Amino acid sequence: MNETLADARKFASHLIEEHALPFLSDRVDDLKLLLHDKLGHAVVDLAHNEAVGRMAFESLYEFLPAPVRLIVKREMFTRYCLENKTRILALLEPKV
Repeated sequence: MNETLADARKFASHLIEEHALPFLSDRVDDLKLLLHDKLGHAVVDLAHNEAVGRMAFESLYEFLPAPVRLIVKREMFTRYCLENKTRILALLEPKV
């Protein structure tokens, strides 16, 4: 049973990395507006405050393509993002 759960998490992580993150990185400006609207000044706490991060990543979930949302549930996506928030937040940094 634990092996099945580990396989499901690995598959979900693969989907997020291959489909969700590139999709989100292509929409950086929209995501920044969404985060600012949802969090206001708390957006600066995103990297350091788990509650703010959870709220932000739950909001980002809505931007995922429907086929990805059908397979990767909100909690799994949020957990992945919290565990990899440095990498996710790097996507939101301005590209030079």
